[in-house]
Amino acid sequence: MLGSWLHLPLFVLIVAGWLCACARWYVAALICAFSSIAVIGSFHEQVLPNAGYAAWLANPIIVAAWFFYLADKRSPALISAVLALGLTLTFLGVATVPIGPKLGEVEIISYGRGYWLWIASAGILVAGVSVSNLPLRSNASR
Repeated sequence: MLGSWLHLPLFVLIVAGWLCACARWYVAALICAFSSIAVIGSFHEQVLPNAGYAAWLANPIIVAAWFFYLADKRSPALISAVLALGLTLTFLGVATVPIGPKLGEVEIISYGRGYWLWIASAGILVAGVSVSNLPLRSNASR
């Protein structure tokens, strides 16, 4: 899955940025975000062909978004949901997937219903958390 020695630091920067953003350490989160962009920009020949493998980080982040939402921590839930949706979309940049050491890599020729359902679930999570973050006026205040 790592394919390149640069993917591990890139994954660490993504997770660190997410954790910093959830903790409302926005400056640290921006530093992590800009650092990950710098890694991709500087070593794009090695990183970009398989950068979509960062999409695998979306699964645990979706679970974390649900836990944040259920714990009534709306800002971390929204940050997590948006990051998870973005990471699911990065898989569109992957051209081949490794099947195993003996079988090698297989080219992706299309995306099936499961992939689009995965993206839809992340999108619905973003929409649901976003709506729950909206300030609602009650009829009593009118």
